[in-house]
Amino acid sequence: MERFTIKRNIHAFSSREAVTFAHNRGIGRFGDHTLHLNDCVEIYVFIEGDVHYVIEDEYFVLNRGDILVIPPRAIHVPIIKSECEYERFYFLFPKESLSDYLTSPLDSLATKEKGAGLRLSLDDDSRRKALSILYRMSEICRSDGGEWDSLMLHALSLEFLCIVSAGEDSGVALNTHLHPSRPLPELIKNILTYISTSAPDIAGAADIAEKFHISAPYLSSVFKQHVGVTVNSYLRAKKIAVAKELLREGQSVSYACYASGFSDSSYFIKVFKACTGVTPKKYKDES
Repeated sequence: MERFTIKRNIHAFSSREAVTFAHNRGIGRFGDHTLHLNDCVEIYVFIEGDVHYVIEDEYFVLNRGDILVIPPRAIHVPIIKSECEYERFYFLFPKESLSDYLTSPLDSLATKEKGAGLRLSLDDDSRRKALSILYRMSEICRSDGGEWDSLMLHALSLEFLCIVSAGEDSGVALNTHLHPSRPLPELIKNILTYISTSAPDIAGAADIAEKFHISAPYLSSVFKQHVGVTVNSYLRAKKIAVAKELLREGQSVSYACYASGFSDSSYFIKVFKACTGVTPKKYKDES
């Protein structure tokens, strides 16, 4: 099996941020993937692998061709259950990337009312069309065919979005419980919900262990086993998500620090930059 990583920025309009398209195929191992926290709408398409997915407090067991729509600033991470051949596509759509269109196919997928994450399982015909588009885009990215590539990639990404939007409108969105094999333990689901709703009020793993009447070592072990990352790293990522939202609303760096649950501004700045690549001030200025 050929293994590769393709990542391409697609510029639709010179005045807008680029859309990112990626196709990855390789060996997946437990613990390979860290938490992701984007400011974009991410559309992830699963192809192959013994892989489950966590988005905030939702847990998805995936089938070939399943599509996850991940809203901005939602914490998400793939969980590799066993070593496997892992293949997937994803798009990152900045909020304004398609705003020059009178009607954007992204609009119906980006609303907050959908919750932390949305899974779509298309009908057979739509799934074949969608996957054909993705593999065609991958071929174009690898061929380096010239100046028209970006325009072709943009057109194909719009066609893909239209198929996905039509699938969502037709009511084929699935709830997380429809694939019950190896479900997430109730304890872990409750912990994820608690972190998702109360992160600023949680000082650390000890608070979570006390809340659920379990020992801190047991919490650490069982959380890492099922989510693939440590409970403290998940909690920090959620606090940063809260801070990013506050900064985008115009709050000061100091306010965002303490309101998101950090008690030390220097540590907050260090963690924020590690998670986002920029300081809180720069993030606020650029938002």
